[in-house]
Amino acid sequence: MRLGLSWFVKRRARHETLDQSRRRFRAMEALIPYPPWDTETVTIDACGVSADRVVTPASRPNRHVLYLHGGAYRLGAPSTYRHFTWRIASAAQAQVLVIDYRLAP
Repeated sequence: MRLGLSWFVKRRARHETLDQSRRRFRAMEALIPYPPWDTETVTIDACGVSADRVVTPASRPNRHVLYLHGGAYRLGAPSTYRHFTWRIASAAQAQVLVIDYRLAP
């Protein structure tokens, strides 16, 4: 997957606009695997900021992790990191909060 993404991203990213990059990145969401069926992902309002709360059976109610997705303020959303955030929740035995922060204009 890394090889495919590096080819897909690096070859096309040189000559495309920000809007084109974002559309392409969103289209790649279809390739991102869903978390296991017993993982709960709920979109919540975190004091005026949209966020996803990810909880697995291993998550303890008193443990929390704040995850800020990558993308250099150019690309990304909580949904594009769902394959990773449930693993963090399970490994850390915590609830993970993934902020959907504003991207650069």
